[in-house]
Amino acid sequence: GDNLHTFLTESSKSHSFDFRNRLSLTQQFNSGAQLGGSYLVSLYRPHPSSVSDNESLTSSVSSRKNIVLQEGTLRFLQPLPSRGSRMELTADYLNRHSRNNSSYFMNSEKTAVIEETDNLNLWKFKADFIYPYSRTLVWKFGASAQFISSKYTPTDIVENDRFETSDIPTKTSGFTPIVYASAQGRFWKLKYSAGVNWQLNRISYENCSVDKKSTNTQWSINPTVQVMMPFGSKMDHALMFSYKRTLSDIPYTAISSVINWSDTYNYTVGNPDLKAQSADIVMAGLSLLRNKINLTALYAHSHDRIYWQTFQSKETPDVFYAKPVNINGQGVWGFGAEWMEAPTKWWRFKLSGRIEITPENTTLDGIHYNKTRFKEYFYFNNNFRFGHGWGGMLNVNFEPTYRTLDRTYHAVYNVNGQIYKTILGDNLQVALDFTPLGNRRKLDRQAGANKVSYKYTTPEQYVGFSLTWNFSGGKKVDVNVVDGIQDYHETKDNR
Repeated sequence: GDNLHTFLTESSKSHSFDFRNRLSLTQQFNSGAQLGGSYLVSLYRPHPSSVSDNESLTSSVSSRKNIVLQEGTLRFLQPLPSRGSRMELTADYLNRHSRNNSSYFMNSEKTAVIEETDNLNLWKFKADFIYPYSRTLVWKFGASAQFISSKYTPTDIVENDRFETSDIPTKTSGFTPIVYASAQGRFWKLKYSAGVNWQLNRISYENCSVDKKSTNTQWSINPTVQVMMPFGSKMDHALMFSYKRTLSDIPYTAISSVINWSDTYNYTVGNPDLKAQSADIVMAGLSLLRNKINLTALYAHSHDRIYWQTFQSKETPDVFYAKPVNINGQGVWGFGAEWMEAPTKWWRFKLSGRIEITPENTTLDGIHYNKTRFKEYFYFNNNFRFGHGWGGMLNVNFEPTYRTLDRTYHAVYNVNGQIYKTILGDNLQVALDFTPLGNRRKLDRQAGANKVSYKYTTPEQYVGFSLTWNFSGGKKVDVNVVDGIQDYHETKDNR
């Protein structure tokens, strides 16, 4: 058929308000036991909008989001009779409540509206035991359980044929128990750690409009082995080897039918049948001259990989969407090198690079991908510390063009730096941040016979000014801060 080329000019902007604070309190008892707790509150109010313009149509998306995240954590630490042994019990609750109001316009006329709320609850309970058997051997074992509950509710929906919205109320739940045991110690000059855990992921998804429920269960036994052997007359070199098997957490944000429009021609949608991905990873390393030179090599094989496949909308041919799907496993080889040096008292740098080699063997949308792909990264980081409080940084990053399955990620580079001056006994820092040079990402995707390209044209050039004030007072004491043991993990497309 004929090739269809449509060029769109799009501009995006976003205003937001952020607030985040954690309060932590700990009580120490005469017995040596500790009871602590913390409370985190985070407010995030973004207002993103985008306008797309072609020859015959102007369209736009405007959203107002109100996101509140709260987390409460309790931790109890109890020394046990055996010397150095202890028990740690932790309970954690995290809630994320999101309210979104989105409007969609065609030639300045509002044609679709959706108001939606998403309420996520995460509970996690954890018990850890540490038992030093001897000076050269420490045992650790324990268990944890995480419960996930998520509810999505769309309201006040005004639909049209052009913009598809999420009109299905849904519930997602998950259960992940983990049991583990590990040992770490030293034998002769060899430092080692070895362990194993058993993990289960049980996922449930419910379409509340038709009372339809689906479940899937994964489980895995995951061993981990790591050894390190120092060598040389001054013991300033080391050999390292490790193997581990991992099963990822439940990708709860991607198990959903919720539609998120990035602009008026592209959206993403979740997949209720998605499984968590797992991997086997073998790594070897050589460290020379007390970490001045580091060489690494790894081989990883993934299973149930999550890949964001691109589709063309059947109802609206000029709309494309990405959906996460599980594809078959694949191996990847990786090699890296790093050189750290301090040529002078005032200059310290790190020069590093790595390459990933992926022999593809995957069929996607009827196309068999069987080429060997190369992905490279190069970094040059510099730190400067002069006298009288002056200092700075200068960093250079470069990623050449690489391909993976139906996607091409074009080359990006970036030069950024900072010049700062500290005064008043290092309590006040004035800094100038700058990015004089850079190139943003261009991404090509394939959807059937269609090639879909993005080119981020916003200039990288940037100049910013910051003022930082550090202050402290009162009696200096050691504070055992209680941190949360959960976080909000969003499974996103790599754009």
